[in-house]
Amino acid sequence: EYASLLCENLEEESRAGFVSGHLDWVEDLRNDIYKYSENHFYRAVADVTVSFLKGERTNLLIQRR
Repeated sequence: EYASLLCENLEEESRAGFVSGHLDWVEDLRNDIYKYSENHFYRAVADVTVSFLKGERTNLLIQRR
């Protein structure tokens, strides 16, 4: 929900800064989920989240050019 507010109200540069500076822990979380849980649902959610954020970073970098 917070990310949608950012998308609606901030320029791409500010969004890129937020994604890079505040969501850099998500891959570590995914690694911990794989390390401590065998639950396929949570692993899948973690994978989708990491993939989404990688795509968002790429899109924001392309838009900044």
